[in-house]
Amino acid sequence: MADPSRSVPWLEWPQKMAANLFNVMETTDYAAERPYQLGLPMEPNGRGDTMRHLAWAAEMQRQHPWLAGMVLNGHEVLGMVQGQPLAEARHDLGVNRVGRAIGTRSQSRADTEAWTGEALDRLVPPPRQFSGR
Repeated sequence: MADPSRSVPWLEWPQKMAANLFNVMETTDYAAERPYQLGLPMEPNGRGDTMRHLAWAAEMQRQHPWLAGMVLNGHEVLGMVQGQPLAEARHDLGVNRVGRAIGTRSQSRADTEAWTGEALDRLVPPPRQFSGR
């Protein structure tokens, strides 16, 4: 997770400007809320974090295909500048790539939700339930 105390304002303003100018905040908010709606735990590279990235990348690609790559990759570069570990950034970039592929074929948010759920189970399988026998 990036260290918020290592903020770099001159790197943050293009991302914030693009988000406000092109009205992508609804997509960002949706993606941030999606793991909590599904009851997924939030830890770096875990199921919740992966779902957040899948949902954000897919919906950005579906709604704003010309802007998605710049915003998503810029977000990860900013995270690394702020101290995000390289392993987390690599994971996030890979998940974003899968999410953007979903967004390319998605026609609706319902499509996105179905396909990101399937992708999540492939990328970060759910914990196994033991029967106790």
